[in-house]
Amino acid sequence: MHKLSVVLLLCFAAVLALVCYRRPDPDQFDCWMYEAVVRTNLEHQDPASVYASIKAEPRMAVSSQFDSPTHMRQLAPLYTIKPAYVGAIAILHRAGMPIQQAIRGISAISLFAIAIVLWLWTDAPMFSALLLASPPVTGLARSGTPDAFSSAMVIAAILAYVKEKTWLSVVLLIVAIWIRTDTVILALLVIAAAFFQERLRAWTALVVSAVAIASVLVIDHVAGNYGWAVLFYTSFIAGRAGDITPHITAGLYLRAFATGLQPILNQASLWILLALVAWRQACRRDLLVVIALAVTAHFLLFPSGEVRYLVWSFLASGSLFILSVPRKLSGITSPTGGLLMRFLPFVRNRDLDRMFGYFLNLKPKSGVVVGSEPKKSRFSKRS
Repeated sequence: MHKLSVVLLLCFAAVLALVCYRRPDPDQFDCWMYEAVVRTNLEHQDPASVYASIKAEPRMAVSSQFDSPTHMRQLAPLYTIKPAYVGAIAILHRAGMPIQQAIRGISAISLFAIAIVLWLWTDAPMFSALLLASPPVTGLARSGTPDAFSSAMVIAAILAYVKEKTWLSVVLLIVAIWIRTDTVILALLVIAAAFFQERLRAWTALVVSAVAIASVLVIDHVAGNYGWAVLFYTSFIAGRAGDITPHITAGLYLRAFATGLQPILNQASLWILLALVAWRQACRRDLLVVIALAVTAHFLLFPSGEVRYLVWSFLASGSLFILSVPRKLSGITSPTGGLLMRFLPFVRNRDLDRMFGYFLNLKPKSGVVVGSEPKKSRFSKRS
């Protein structure tokens, strides 16, 4: 039964990934800019001809930001700062895939990879499928951005951290920095947590932190990044990258913060609830603290109402919620669970035990909750 449920999860993930690949978000700007970057920076095509062909696309034809080859070049540094993502697109393109198909393919493959990570983490195929089918996750898979790729790498790094594969976790997070440089926030927090829990020595933590920070600095230098102020000003206030000298006041920042806060809370409220339930059940509170600090720091620096930057934290919160529910409830039977088992034989008893046991406020006989706290930190009181 367990093998069947895993096979069904993987089949579901494959079908969902295929659907997302075949039905991308039609209102995309970024995917065409990534095509422009690959064709001009890596394939050295003439910028004027690249601009003309991309401008002919319906989405780009109505864009006021994309109105000349000069402005296309000015926008390029905002996309070349994701070198691993741009490189992956270029590799698939050289293998024979059209650039837009390569972009969609990376997002679809990332969705399938997320399904595997969720299964390995939770060991609950049914619940993993529900997490995978949630709108924020499928939205990533339909987008032409590096967010699905980044989320897959980050969630794999968090799983490695949970399994106490500290070095693997750190390496995956540094790789994720080359997909999205803002991942450095989470990387530094995970490194700090590993140090406090005596998984990394002080000098090792300092070295890997320096590598993470140096990665961001190298990427920004090579890409010609405009910096945080220009990104913030063009994203939330006005102007075009390369044409402005940003002056951000407290009032402008607070206005942007308030504008982004409402939509992000509307979309994140359910996931916050799941994280709070996991916290109440004492399920990896150390990891929940790291996730909360990373999400808060990211939003303070870039208060966007787009949820795509935070989907990795939703997946982590959902996984910890699943693990916070007792795995086995000996002697407990549920009529509803029995009915479901009659019509859904591929659903595992363990999944139903977790679901119904939690909402009936039942605990396993041993009193042990899955996902218990990690070993004491270096600052804990020693016996």
